[in-house]
Amino acid sequence: MAMKLSPAGACGNIILTTISDQPAISSEAKFLIAAQVEELLALVVEGKKRETSARRKISSLERRLADLNEKLILARSDKWGRKAEPFPDPDPDDEDPDDREDLLDDDEEEKPKGKRKRKMPKNMEIVIHDHFPDDMSCCTCGCQKKPINSWHSDRLEIVPERLICIRDVHHTVACNRSRCKQEESGKPVAAVAGRYIMADRSADLCLATEVAVQMLHEHLPAYRIEQRFRNQGVNLSRQAICSYIALLAGHFEPVAAAIMRYVMSGYVIHCDETPMWLQNGQKTMDGQKPSGKRGKKRYRQGFFWAVSRDERKWNPNSWPAVAFRFDLSRNGEVAEAMMEGSSARALTSDGYSVYMRFGSKDREGGPLILVRCWAHARREFYRANTAAPGKFAKWVLTQIKAIYKIERRTAGLPLAERLAIRQAEIVPLLSVLKAELEQKAPEAQGRLKSAIQYTLNAFEGLVQFTQDGRFEIDNNPIERCIRGITLSRKNSLSIGNEATGKVWAIFFTLIETCKLNKIDPRQYLHWLANEIERKRGVIEPEAMMPWHCPIGHGAL
Repeated sequence: MAMKLSPAGACGNIILTTISDQPAISSEAKFLIAAQVEELLALVVEGKKRETSARRKISSLERRLADLNEKLILARSDKWGRKAEPFPDPDPDDEDPDDREDLLDDDEEEKPKGKRKRKMPKNMEIVIHDHFPDDMSCCTCGCQKKPINSWHSDRLEIVPERLICIRDVHHTVACNRSRCKQEESGKPVAAVAGRYIMADRSADLCLATEVAVQMLHEHLPAYRIEQRFRNQGVNLSRQAICSYIALLAGHFEPVAAAIMRYVMSGYVIHCDETPMWLQNGQKTMDGQKPSGKRGKKRYRQGFFWAVSRDERKWNPNSWPAVAFRFDLSRNGEVAEAMMEGSSARALTSDGYSVYMRFGSKDREGGPLILVRCWAHARREFYRANTAAPGKFAKWVLTQIKAIYKIERRTAGLPLAERLAIRQAEIVPLLSVLKAELEQKAPEAQGRLKSAIQYTLNAFEGLVQFTQDGRFEIDNNPIERCIRGITLSRKNSLSIGNEATGKVWAIFFTLIETCKLNKIDPRQYLHWLANEIERKRGVIEPEAMMPWHCPIGHGAL
């Protein structure tokens, strides 16, 4: 089989064949021409190699440029764009605009705009001011007119917080009669200090609880609370404020531990973690110096680990709860320590490798069912569409929106009905989605390719929620509980040391559990502190959990 020559090779072959057929040309000339033709062909081949290499480099640079352009767009979006991830604007060139409009419509009715009725708690104090006309005398008979009708309007007034000093005077009493002084019963008797939690402290229990609420529920940094006291002429330092909060945390810790046990007794557990910086120069609880850099100073990073139990969508009589733990590490040993003794059979997470080990068959106690989060999968396609808008990414977002639209109808239904709806309506959509992703994967580029690979790799866990009515479609229940830590981290920037992280974990366990149960954290923490004070620390932690608090319900 003859070898196929390139155009330059074929041209050179024709020249050599033509010269060899000319007897008038000498042999020396033929060799010289052949050498020049060969040199010319070598230059052509070298040029082709350089061209091929240049094209490959250009292609690589184009891919690199596209990747950097996507990263730049995403960086701008993260820095100055919207924090929410709304559905992208529909493409007018799509084939089925009617179907697209149906998918974009939400089940929830749009809230009416304009002035709305002001919402006020039922137990709010109401001060009534009666207003009568200036002249109430009758111009005919001269008697006083009687009220026959009235109307009222409400206005809100704020009472600024103020500090008062409570001076406890402890008296010593004795009998003044001479014969009583000689008896044992006649000796002087002194009053005993009655405080328990704040004993030997210059602050009242109410003040300590209030500064804890302001710092960890209202997310005020310690220096701002210090400034508020200074504005009233009191020099209460931030060190004293933090010491009061730490003192309360020691008494609240049994209740936080009870909430952790309650969470771990659930069938399905949601897990997540979020970072927190420890300040420069502070030793950890094991005596080690911090490592790592943040700006020009040295810091060490710690992590808040969160676990939650929320069964309200299929068990309306259950109490939702969330528990936090602070640790300097993000490795698997921390997660295993948290899950020790847990009776959970399923774990919902964002796919972090630490959580994936709980699905291993070699795990002591048996493997857990690993449920993945559709919100994270959707975010990958949302970012891909933000970086490089395309029809396929929008189509995937449309499919996910349709899945969520069906899932919203299952909230509050019995387990059997939830599972039946998912099997009948969501499973077919997932099958179509997976087939399209597998077909698109080989030709996808950039962020879209990463999004497709992420979803396909996690697809086994993403479809688990269609196999059991107790599973949720995403990990948003725990994501929402972490918002409080995120706000405090944003305002306070860092914490002092590992012990402070453990204090925060105790308070956020109580506060976020209150929010889940629609209980006012301020009223609950004051009630809990007063109960511990009244019982001198001898309490049953299970009876002190937020849903047993008699006040503050429905305040949020």
